Amino acid sequence: MNFKLISIILFMLVSTILFASDNNESNVSKDAIFSLNNKVYEKKDFPKEYQNLSEKRKVKFLSQYIYYTLLSNFLEKEAKTYQGQIKDALKERNSDFVRKGITLNPIEKIILDKKVITDTIGYQTILKKHKNINNEIKDFYEKNKKGFYLPKRVEISHIVVKDINLSKKLINELTSKNDLKLFTKYAREYSVDGATKYNGGYVGETSSKQVPKTFFDTLWNAKERTLISIPLKKNGLFHIIYVFKKSQAGQRTLAEEKKNIEKYLLEKEIKKWERKIIVKLKKETKVVYY
Repeated sequence: MNFKLISIILFMLVSTILFASDNNESNVSKDAIFSLNNKVYEKKDFPKEYQNLSEKRKVKFLSQYIYYTLLSNFLEKEAKTYQGQIKDALKERNSDFVRKGITLNPIEKIILDKKVITDTIGYQTILKKHKNINNEIKDFYEKNKKGFYLPKRVEISHIVVKDINLSKKLINELTSKNDLKLFTKYAREYSVDGATKYNGGYVGETSSKQVPKTFFDTLWNAKERTLISIPLKKNGLFHIIYVFKKSQAGQRTLAEEKKNIEKYLLEKEIKKWERKIIVKLKKETKVVYY
């Protein structure tokens, strides 16, 4: 999840958030966390991992939970219609997490399950409005064909630390265990890169245009599905890197990029559709934090 989304829900609900006082909420359980439209949520309603979150992470989780609960409740009827697509989308995302070595904790799984419902229904709803989507995709590809010529690139995950001794220690442990899940666990525990640590250190594809040449050459010379045996220094920090896949430079075909182009063409309309629903729900929503 991104922080932009969190800011949206906080902004959208700010006028309806109330804080309970002892005078008017004396009958509420001491374990109550918040109520959403008069339904009280207590600690027992969430996995035990919730209590281990920092205050900042708790705020993020609750914001996401409220946001997607409102949407999934509103879209309950549509969810039945698109049950098959929702199931397939969830399976696809879980498979991608497995490929990256990421194990979602129960808190993250709750959000993913709810988010997939909204994302899938939004996608299918907007897709229906584009009767000639295949022609749109083809036109976009032809107009931007040069942009689909990609340089050599390497798909990676990393753990970024400030201390070289720590980087060597982690590399030794990861090498001996040879376990990608351990890599993602260490990324969450040790990495100072806030943009990737909670995603198990996953970076995605990088090229020589994005990092120094010597840095990229080391990535390129590594074997696929392996950990680089030495830390790489960049901007005063030490990077522990796992290489997933290397791709040669070349022209991406229309068939290869079709799904990505479709998502790009629909993205703005999906966000607008989602925002319109939230604006409506805001008027009907009461959130009380205890």
